[in-house]
Amino acid sequence: MSAAVSQDADLIVDTDIKGVNDDAFALHYLLTRRHIPSLITTCSGNTLASDSFDDARALLDSYAVGTRTEAGPDTPRGWTPAIHEYHRDLRKDLGESAYLGELGSSRTRSVSAHESRPSSPAAVTLPGAAPVDYLALGPLGNLYDALVSKTLPVSRIRHLVFSGGAFGVPGNVGQYAEFNVLADPLAAAYVLAAPLSRVTLVPLDVTSQLTYGLSEYTQIASGSGPFSRDLVRTKGATFTTRPGFREPLWDLVAALVMTHPEIVKRSVRGDISVDTSLSASLGATTLRPSEQGRAEVVLEVDTERVLHHMAGTFEGVEE
Repeated sequence: MSAAVSQDADLIVDTDIKGVNDDAFALHYLLTRRHIPSLITTCSGNTLASDSFDDARALLDSYAVGTRTEAGPDTPRGWTPAIHEYHRDLRKDLGESAYLGELGSSRTRSVSAHESRPSSPAAVTLPGAAPVDYLALGPLGNLYDALVSKTLPVSRIRHLVFSGGAFGVPGNVGQYAEFNVLADPLAAAYVLAAPLSRVTLVPLDVTSQLTYGLSEYTQIASGSGPFSRDLVRTKGATFTTRPGFREPLWDLVAALVMTHPEIVKRSVRGDISVDTSLSASLGATTLRPSEQGRAEVVLEVDTERVLHHMAGTFEGVEE
């Protein structure tokens, strides 16, 4: 993989942050390492975009960072009546057996049949002509809208890193689909078929397998920064009562792939398709390997280096 985030590009981070979740891990990492985004947008997934906006702003304020933050629509363009009904049925069928965030909840609605555009303007608007590195930590609805409306031209996106998809492992919402894709499969299908110059997927194959535990927690808890305080507040009791507890890093891995591409040990290039049929496999991602393919799918990362970057950053250890 080639160069990481650089000074000659704008960084956009799109997130469905909710409290101190994996999106927050990624944002804390970027801010602590001074990879300051030019723009943060919030999308509906773990919660509604308007709620994510509040959590993103609170996190930025804890670092005294004034990055412009925009909330995407609470009802994305891709939430057609059929998709919304699918989410609602999935919630009934799966109940507490799967994490569904805000998908199909009583707080959501579908885009009306007569609505050709979402209920709010495109969140992704960034003045200037500098190339853009785009880190998508949640569903791709905001980028879908920006590409369709041309508020962010395809030609301006230098690199898209998407935390999503599942290829050699089962999905985490049902058997087939990964959450960020299933949340907005029409958006994912559109974006991943767009003629972007460079796309990297960091799928469930990697993000769910790489976990942190008591050792990393203890290192981070010894720090004095905002993330150390937040992690102690939200996970301290868990590690006290369950010292063997481990939790996947999910979106933090995607942020590290963008900033430290050397952590990638194995990847496959190819073209990606997203199942948009209203069937049990809605949101399933398929990779057709090809050296000329648009996307690079990360299948293995250097676990030791990831945990070193994570714990070392928040403990205050210089790399």
